[in-house]
Amino acid sequence: MRLNRRACLCCGLAGRAVRASAAEPAPPPDPGLVADLVAANHILFDQGVVDGFGHVSARHDRQADRFLLSRSIAPSLVGAADIMEFELDGAPRSPRPAGHPTWSGSSTARSTGRGRT
Repeated sequence: MRLNRRACLCCGLAGRAVRASAAEPAPPPDPGLVADLVAANHILFDQGVVDGFGHVSARHDRQADRFLLSRSIAPSLVGAADIMEFELDGAPRSPRPAGHPTWSGSSTARSTGRGRT
């Protein structure tokens, strides 16, 4: 089968449109999910499951290729404003608060979340 120049151009534009749609912002997560994630951080700290260096993540409820994780902060101090959105490769999708790093261990959360729904 031989492709002409017009067919190649159309295929290239279609591929570009797919990539552009993947870069569009995701709908915000359900506020209830964020509240649950905050509560999970507090509960797991209170029960001694995580210490000052532990973290809890959750899959984004409206965008399957994203997950939620707090910025680099002790679990007992996490609030809703500390929850950030990440792509599955660990790249942050939420703006980073100035002077507040993200977890260097986001790759850990990313790798343990693969394959789960």
